[in-house]
Amino acid sequence: MVCGYIQKFSLTLSDKRSERASYAREREERERRREREERERERERERKKKERKKERERERREEREREREREREREREREREREREREREREIEREEREANIEEQKISREKRERERDLYLSLEICSIYLSLSVSISDVCLSVGL
Repeated sequence: MVCGYIQKFSLTLSDKRSERASYAREREERERRREREERERERERERKKKERKKERERERREEREREREREREREREREREREREREREREIEREEREANIEEQKISREKRERERDLYLSLEICSIYLSLSVSISDVCLSVGL
């Protein structure tokens, strides 16, 4: 009976040691699982952080590209405006040349009319002179 009791007590101690060891293993396993899960969560946070950083960088690149495109469009608009201004200047120069040509034509016609008028006056003056001279001759001759 003492042997049985010792044996039973021994089994109980063994069971308790085994149970404690089992609890310790379970505790260690839970601790390792918790640490593994924490590392996984940390890796996931880092991965998301990197993704957000990449996304922000992508958005900044896209915004810079949009800004460059807006600047190129503004430059094209400025170039179109400069071309319109050059076209207006060419039109003004063309109109000035046409006006100058017209003015020269009018001035030439005026000079021609003045010359024609002067020649007509000269002719009349010569004719009158001749008429007076012929009249004087006729009077002196007695006609």
